[in-house]
Amino acid sequence: MHQLSFNEVAQERTLLSLPGRTAYIDECGNFGFDFNNGGSKYYILCAVIVKNSNIHKLHTAVSAVKQNNGFSQAEMKSSIIGSNYKRRNKIIAELLPIEFRVILFVANKQEFIKDSPLTSYRKSFIKFLHQHLYNILYKTYPKLKIIEDEIGTSDF
Repeated sequence: MHQLSFNEVAQERTLLSLPGRTAYIDECGNFGFDFNNGGSKYYILCAVIVKNSNIHKLHTAVSAVKQNNGFSQAEMKSSIIGSNYKRRNKIIAELLPIEFRVILFVANKQEFIKDSPLTSYRKSFIKFLHQHLYNILYKTYPKLKIIEDEIGTSDF
């Protein structure tokens, strides 16, 4: 049998009073090291965090942004926007009023490759990056549900 201290009871009450949140996670970049033949120089992990009570508002707002910018039936991809900075600024301006938080991890693969066994253990390194992100997310938002993107291919 375990007894709770007054501090543990207070922490439990605080935890129960926090809003539940959902984190939508996506990655960008591949994890190859052939930078001269299309390999990305960066591996990026992005988590968009929203209160569960605001999920419907988030989905509605993002759908409107997609519709307004020619992505109604497709994933909104930076590569499609390309160097059209006017369009990019318009999309960002439309996303800013939406209530969400973002956590980004950006790994410069050119820096990691120097004197590193990374090229031999790249799947472990990707798992390490994802786990590091999860640890930060769960520490910051103890009542969290994580949804990972499954579109495309991933070494993870």
